[in-house]
Amino acid sequence: MPLDTVPADEFMNHNGVPVYHVYRHDNMSDPLDCWFSLWDWGSDEDPHGINGCFDYRELPPFGDEEKENSDDKEEQQKYKQARIANAIDTGHFDDWDDSWK
Repeated sequence: MPLDTVPADEFMNHNGVPVYHVYRHDNMSDPLDCWFSLWDWGSDEDPHGINGCFDYRELPPFGDEEKENSDDKEEQQKYKQARIANAIDTGHFDDWDDSWK
């Protein structure tokens, strides 16, 4: 039976740049906590910087890093979004394949 490709869920959108979840073994019910993609088809098999995938912990630090380890899941999510937004704003992804622009 052929498999259908399903686009990943959007984690955030910053200034028109969508950022998508990446899933463990491409299982849509198991999003990874630290891996994201600039494309809706990123895979957990792609290393940081390949095919738009990245580990947000590899991005330049930003803001109050203590929030990254907070017990409050909403605070953790806001920290991740702020760190990714900062990477977008400072051009961190500019030298990557520009098909996400």
